[in-house]
Amino acid sequence: MVSVLQLSGEGNKSMPLPKSDTLLKKLEKTRNSKLISYITSNRQPGNLFPTRVAQDIIPLLYEHLKSICNGTKKISKISLFLNTLGGDLNAPWPIVNLLREFCEQFEVIIPRDAKSAGTLMCLGANRIVMSPISQLSPVDPEGVFQRDGKKQRIEVEDVLGFVDFAKERIGLNEQESLSEALKLLCNEVNPTIVGSVNRTLSLIRRLSENLLKLHLTDISSQAQIEQIVGHLTQKLFSHNHSIGRDEAKNLLGFKDIIEYADDGVWEVSDLLIAEYHDFLNENKPFNPQDHLTENGEGTFEASRAILETTNHGHVYEATYNVIKDQNQGIKINVVSQGWKKYERRKENDTNSSKQRRKNH
Repeated sequence: MVSVLQLSGEGNKSMPLPKSDTLLKKLEKTRNSKLISYITSNRQPGNLFPTRVAQDIIPLLYEHLKSICNGTKKISKISLFLNTLGGDLNAPWPIVNLLREFCEQFEVIIPRDAKSAGTLMCLGANRIVMSPISQLSPVDPEGVFQRDGKKQRIEVEDVLGFVDFAKERIGLNEQESLSEALKLLCNEVNPTIVGSVNRTLSLIRRLSENLLKLHLTDISSQAQIEQIVGHLTQKLFSHNHSIGRDEAKNLLGFKDIIEYADDGVWEVSDLLIAEYHDFLNENKPFNPQDHLTENGEGTFEASRAILETTNHGHVYEATYNVIKDQNQGIKINVVSQGWKKYERRKENDTNSSKQRRKNH
């Protein structure tokens, strides 16, 4: 998870932002809004490159918002071009509130995935613009806990599912029987973890409701809010369930919050996310041998997230050290990581940017 904020001390640089400014401007014109892109990497392997939504973008986002809004002036609409598999569940609330401070209408455009914490961010939007390939997800939390030296991954639905199974499927209704079932659960999952899971679920439900209430302000909207929150936090039964636009609009209660991207938005979104995936090397296989020198060591850099507008951008970059040990195994360590600010590159910087991507 991204947790470190390090702005470059070398000042702004002319590259390596992706060549996306033309597409950003085109999407701005189509949506009649100001656009901000926030893309986190899911490049494999999972222990090195994937990057998650985190609160460290807040000061950077504030900088971008002041730039596109001419200080603190509130503009008509801001579109967030968002692609992420999730992250810190505490991040969406302050991020969305900051965005809404600078606009009357806030929308999210999803080119591919806005899952988990990304879905929470979407709940705070007046409109969620989705193409046929766009996906939301449930927001029920999951976590990895340490017990007796072993890691244990737990989803809230696993815990609730056990209790529901005991009550509804087996028919345990007596207090004594339910107590025995709870004891069995606590033999598998530490009681403090069960308590943590319950608190987290309560937090997610409250966050989901509050984010929706930022724009669903009528009393008549309460039933819609309860329907959406119920599905996203409990009724879909799997954290990994992918939610397409038809399901969100017609089955989960989003209704007019979901907007189907027209052909123009759909086409530009596809081109723009392809540019970001190329920039982040999403589809490039990683082979540590490529970064080893003759002495068995080497270093390489990787871009792992980007936050940008048509003016400038911030890239989350990491530097890695690769070492081949005596047993011919390869160890990879993160030497440094953090956000760096870049100005939009000029046309003649294209070759330099391409060479940089080859070095990743």
